[in-house]
Amino acid sequence: MNRNAIKDVLYGGLIELASNRKFYYTSSVNRQYCHWTDEGEAAVKEFLVLMTPMIMETEDQTLDQRARDLVMKELKA
Repeated sequence: MNRNAIKDVLYGGLIELASNRKFYYTSSVNRQYCHWTDEGEAAVKEFLVLMTPMIMETEDQTLDQRARDLVMKELKA
């Protein structure tokens, strides 16, 4: 999965969790009263724990590709 796809999954996942009243309380009075419920905090933590290995793998792949590109650039020079 590439970096942009992971960003979309993270954003979409958080929006879906926040759209569920079981996980996120939304106040019509003021945004300062909105908050994650205890179940919501647990769900966000579980979601991030699941996503982190994919994020780190993508970062490693990006770093490896940058290193290969630099080596190839130096070899061509």
